[in-house]
This record gives sequence, C-alpha cells and structure tokens, in this order.
Amino acid sequence: MNTHKELKILAWLVVVAAVVLGGYALYTHFFNAETTEYTDSIQYAYNANQFDTAVADARTTYEQNPDDAGAALILATTLAQRGKYKNTAPIDAVEAIRIVERVLAQDDENAEAYRVLGYAHETLGEYAQAQAQYETALSLAKSPGLVHLDIARLNETLGNGDIAYAHYLEAAAAGVDYGRVQLGIGRISIQQGDVVGGEEAFRNAYRSAQSIRVKAEAAYELGLLMLAREEYQAAQEFMQQAIDADSSYALGHVGIAKVLIEGVDTDTPETERTNAVVSALTHLEQAVVLNENQTIAYVFQGRILEGVGDTTNAHYVYQRAAEVIDLDTSLTAESKAELRAIIEAGLQSNPVTEATLMRVSSRNLVAAGGGGGGGGCFIADTQVLLEG
Repeated sequence: MNTHKELKILAWLVVVAAVVLGGYALYTHFFNAETTEYTDSIQYAYNANQFDTAVADARTTYEQNPDDAGAALILATTLAQRGKYKNTAPIDAVEAIRIVERVLAQDDENAEAYRVLGYAHETLGEYAQAQAQYETALSLAKSPGLVHLDIARLNETLGNGDIAYAHYLEAAAAGVDYGRVQLGIGRISIQQGDVVGGEEAFRNAYRSAQSIRVKAEAAYELGLLMLAREEYQAAQEFMQQAIDADSSYALGHVGIAKVLIEGVDTDTPETERTNAVVSALTHLEQAVVLNENQTIAYVFQGRILEGVGDTTNAHYVYQRAAEVIDLDTSLTAESKAELRAIIEAGLQSNPVTEATLMRVSSRNLVAAGGGGGGGGCFIADTQVLLEG
C-alpha cells in the first residue's frame, strides 16, 4: 500500500507525464463578401466551445453557399474541432475529410484545404497523414502562420520539442493566435528547464486568450507550476479558474484532485484527510464524465484506489485507462508511453478474481467501506494511506 508521501510523488509524476495539447484548427479569413455576415456568429460559438451551434451555423452557411470553398472549409474545420473535444472524431473528422477532398478536387493548390485536411487527420490520430498535409499546406501558403502553429503542435505531440519550438516561434513572428502560441512556447520552455520563461508564457496566454479553452489550459498549466512549488492555495485557485473559464474542461477537475491529495499530510486531521480523498475521487469522476478518454484521470483514480486498498475498483479504472489511451489525443507520444507503464504496473499489482467489477465512484467507496467501527475500512485505509 502506498504511503501518503509516495502517493504525492506519484501524483506529481503523473502530472508531469501528461503534456496536454489542446489544438485548435483556427479559422482564416476565407469567406467572400456574400458569406462574411455568418463568420462572427460561428467564430463566437467556436471560441465558446459551443461546437454543436458552430457546426449547425457552419452547415447552414455551406448549404446556402455550396460553391464557396471558404464555407466548405469553415464547416470542415468546425467538424474536426468538435470531433476532438466531444470525442466524436470517428464521425466528424471523417466528414470533414470528405468535405475538404471535394474542395481539393476543384482546386488542388488550396493551401487552407490541405491545412484543414491535416488537422482532421491529426484529430483521428493519423499523424503521418497529418504531417504530409501540413507540409503541402506550408509549401503553398502565402501566409503560413497558422500552418506553422499546426506543425508545432503536431511535433510537440510526437515528442519533437526542438522542431515544435521553432515552428511556434515562426507562428509568433507571423502574429497568429497569440494565446495558443504562448501555450505551446510555455510547455516547451518547461520541458527544456526554463520554468521562468514557461510561467511568463502561460500568464501571457491566460491574459490574451480569446478562446475559453485556451484560457482554461493556461490556468491549468499555471496551477501545475504552483503545485510543483507546493503553493496549494494558488494551485487550487488556478485549477478553479480553469473550470470557471470552461466548464467542459476535464483537466481542471483532475488538477483540483491533485491539489487535494498533495495538500494533506500527517498533521491534517483524520476527517479532513478522508474528505480530501473522497472529494478528489469525485472530481476525477467528473473529469471522465466530461471526457471519457481522459487517460490521466483514470490513472490518478487508480493510484488513489490502490492507496485505500480497493484493488477491485483500481483494476477497473486501470483497465479503462488501457482501453482509452489510444483515443486520447491530448497526450504526447512520450506521455502515452509513461502512462502505459503506470497502467500496466497497476493492472499487475491489482489482480481481480471477482466476476463482476463495481463501477467506481466516491459513493460506492463510502458504501463499501461503511462497515463497523464508525468510519469503516474506508477511513481506516485512508489513515494507512496518509501515514509517513
């Protein structure tokens, strides 16, 4: 069973492993005069993560302007983005690819079409195809700033930090999407050991973000930095700001769970320690409700459940993590390798012999531990967890 100190260290290692990449296939100004009136409403919904509304408006525009390549690419972009953030990529990204291919059949030198096609493939996890399309877009684009941003994000996903950083700088020089560029620069800076530069970039991203998701991601990254410094109050405030900025942002709940676990020690009263564990599990469950492919939430659940001796539910969530990790487009290749090792170790150390696995939730845990002795085994195991 993990001591409290060991669990805190594991929590931080999991934080470090999870390099989270948002990735927006941003709009460019390719609507003609007849369709410009629709752009603002679609962009507003897009930036507010109201993707169903954005897709509906973009589809209406496309249907009213079927010969307008710009309208087609707006619809394809929005579909690919919804696929990424609402876990509907197998449907939405495939439709986006079909739409873009029709555009390219009429104009095979449309740089924006290749860029959007690359993003749709990236959303599906088809990274080689995405890279090829981005390179074509870069060779054709007269204003390649957004292409540099997409290539940077893809290379960050693939673990090519130096290449990613160079393209982020190109995107910055082109003046595109300052907030998202600063997020990327911040992540690479942290990886390269430049914590001061990374924090500055995250704060710039937070202040300048037009998209609620960019603001949420920046707040989350700042929360991780505060957590590393053991500034728990500041860390929790940033994680809450992430959720306040974007209520659909699952990692905000993961971040709060980490703060709750790391913020208690052996001097914390028993009841507060128990409440922290239960509250952390509640936030992690909310995270997987918001994003069923959020691997890091399952892994952290598993570590906590191991700590309180609930091997059945620990095995369940590790198994779920193993099932979704290939679908989790928010992780770099290196992060996936590290998390897979943790998942495999968790499955091996928490074998299950029962035929039925109980669905994990804080309510089930309290009920399962609510035997004799007032607090039952849940509180007793929590005490063991927090020893040391």
